[in-house]
Amino acid sequence: MKRILSLLTALCILSIFLVGALMVNTTEAATLKQGGKLSSRLSTLEGSASLRSSSPVTQAKSISLPASGPGSLMRGKKGHLLVSVRMTDVSAAEQQALTGAGVEITHVSERYMTITGYLDPANALQVAGLPSVISISEVLAPARNRRYSTLLSRAYSFITPLSTCPSGTAVSEGYNQLRVNLTGLIGSGVQVGVLSDSYDLDTTAATNATGDALSGDLPGTGNTCGHTTAVNVLEDYLGPASDIIDEGRGMLQIVHDMAPAATLSFASAFNGLTSFADNIRDLRNTAGADIIVDDVYWYEEPFFQEGPVNVAISDVVASGAAYFTSAGNANYTLAGKHIASYEAPSYRPVACPEVSYTYTVLDCHNFQPVSGTSNSSWFTLANNGVLEVNFQWAEPWYGVTSDLDVYLVNSSNEIVASATGDNAASQQPFEYLSYTNNTGSAQQVRMIIARYSGAAPRIKYVLPQSTNLITAVQFDTSSGGDIYGPTLTGHSATHDGLSVAAVPYSNSNIPESYTSRGLATHYFGPVSGTTAAAAISPDVLNQPDFAATDGGCTTFFGSVSAGCHRFYGTSAAAPHAAGVAALLKQRANFLGYSFDQGIAKYLLQTTPQTVSGGDIYSVGPGLIDANAAAARLSSNDRFPVARYTSGGSFASTYSSLQAGYDSASDGQHLRVRDAYVGGNIDFNSNKNITITGGYNASFNIYSGISTLHGVMTISGAGAVTVEYLELI
Repeated sequence: MKRILSLLTALCILSIFLVGALMVNTTEAATLKQGGKLSSRLSTLEGSASLRSSSPVTQAKSISLPASGPGSLMRGKKGHLLVSVRMTDVSAAEQQALTGAGVEITHVSERYMTITGYLDPANALQVAGLPSVISISEVLAPARNRRYSTLLSRAYSFITPLSTCPSGTAVSEGYNQLRVNLTGLIGSGVQVGVLSDSYDLDTTAATNATGDALSGDLPGTGNTCGHTTAVNVLEDYLGPASDIIDEGRGMLQIVHDMAPAATLSFASAFNGLTSFADNIRDLRNTAGADIIVDDVYWYEEPFFQEGPVNVAISDVVASGAAYFTSAGNANYTLAGKHIASYEAPSYRPVACPEVSYTYTVLDCHNFQPVSGTSNSSWFTLANNGVLEVNFQWAEPWYGVTSDLDVYLVNSSNEIVASATGDNAASQQPFEYLSYTNNTGSAQQVRMIIARYSGAAPRIKYVLPQSTNLITAVQFDTSSGGDIYGPTLTGHSATHDGLSVAAVPYSNSNIPESYTSRGLATHYFGPVSGTTAAAAISPDVLNQPDFAATDGGCTTFFGSVSAGCHRFYGTSAAAPHAAGVAALLKQRANFLGYSFDQGIAKYLLQTTPQTVSGGDIYSVGPGLIDANAAAARLSSNDRFPVARYTSGGSFASTYSSLQAGYDSASDGQHLRVRDAYVGGNIDFNSNKNITITGGYNASFNIYSGISTLHGVMTISGAGAVTVEYLELI
């Protein structure tokens, strides 16, 4: 009997071995990952003196990155690479050790035990040899959420035109489109903080900050409109000026157009991810900004949980600030289908294509969601077409147990680009690559998602900066749980911030074709430190929150069209929204009302202009109407929720249903106005509450239905009675 069992066991082991062999099915034996402290790309550069001495273009091509722009290697003024060093200890002594090993430190994050700085790859092994170093990764350049077009500003010389009050010589059309002109408000007594690449470092721009103040387009010395308090710059970009274009100054001009009396502050979001997060806090805690806005997206920001930037946003919102961010410009439509993202509920293992993989692969993902098998997904690129892939999977930072890789192969099954990082070392479920078709003609490439080790988690990719030279794709239709289209990711999908889509200045009835689409879902708690967050019930983020103008005039930023430099992208939309928020806070201050994120969200979401050519996934409820929002703030219906005692007496009003529920006692009643109410609601307490929607402005008559744009979760032991409340 024992011999029979042993034989059966041996047969089982043989069967498993054969299945594994069939699943891999590669043409050549691949190798295991080195498992060292250096990322695979840094290891490649460190290991080749000739590659280190070659041009940035050659280096980039060898490691599947773009030579410049978003996703490229970030270089310091000495040409060294910006790196992120995960540490066990970030004390002064360890910082000194890093400096001695060759790191020019630019930022230290105690929360995330990470040091950012510039490093010559030739010294990478010396840094890796320090006992406190866990891993070293290259920092990839972030994306500004402007629409990338040829910037013509550099063809112009510095000009200081006569000032035109109150907002200067170049005023965005958003002033009229968003109906700011009807409010009579100018942002007095309010400070707006902006984060982007740089403020006043681009020496080739058509204007500079001094000239913008003289022309009235920014506050500062010489502003003839009386706005003489200069922009407070907490930190500008630390790298070479050749990398930046003063997009922050363009954003500040837009805020100044909307709210010329508001004081302004700036901090760079381009000095590393954790630096960005800390600069958000500094704008609030050091500069005192009431409203904060950014337009920068770091590719490693997690898809499936709130990342470090989101956590910083939550911190400043909790302290009373209102936060706005650009939704992104990643949408791409081909033959009527939104193809710029793909998400599958799980990695589905099948045998891999016959390819000489860089590293060993267990199996590859099946792109067919229901029946059949497709172990790759093809894209056709026109000549000079770009395929850029940001690929992630649903595991929390610092709790990554799976290692997935991405390959692009040509028609001969040759690898033309790959992303094969050691995710066990980085502890980020993230891979990125970029490929440009320079063959001189159209080219079909296939994407392969391969498993090196680990489980089969939920997966998603976004094509963040791919050009319109993608002419055909194999898959484009959501089915069987697979989803194509939503490109709202990173902190643009934010639980506490407000995400702003773009509508062109010249047509209020359509969204910009590139404005990123929602929804987004988080499956883990926030990245609050270096401990892996626990899984949570799926948190659906119904964003973008609303839309604002893009393509408006500035003095220098953007392509020249119709008489001025026009700033396109959600990078332009977000500061328009922030400027409107400054007006609303001015009005709230005058009336003696509190003004926070909840109030801003409610006012802007319940008073929009209809965008007939958009939908909730592209523009949220619609285009901001500053005048209608200000009018609602001044009226009796500025709050959508009221709490009444069990005896029927009025108690208080709230900006959100969650705030009302959290304040209610057992047996009390929440009344909700007949309006669009944003935000999720979690009934998580042991109390019995009744919620009734459809009330009028005075909360004394109900005859309609309130609409809740969010997710309702019941997790407490109490009871909730809900009437006349519609969930969307």
